[in-house]
Amino acid sequence: MRIESKEMCPVLLLQFREAYERSHSGEIIEVRTPWAAAVDALRELSLALGSEFLGFEREGEEYVIRVRVIKDNDKK
Repeated sequence: MRIESKEMCPVLLLQFREAYERSHSGEIIEVRTPWAAAVDALRELSLALGSEFLGFEREGEEYVIRVRVIKDNDKK
């Protein structure tokens, strides 16, 4: 699932949370945003949700952030 957003927090976090709710375990959510602060915010949110923060990279003016969804029923 991919989110491309020029929105700042908290809108970007709400978009991520909606994508997370629609996703299945094992899926990757990719977020593209120009906001550097989104990296730390999404790292914290993904860990709070029990998912795996896969990292980020910079592509031009955008940060590309990837999170692997892990739902409660898949945690060991």
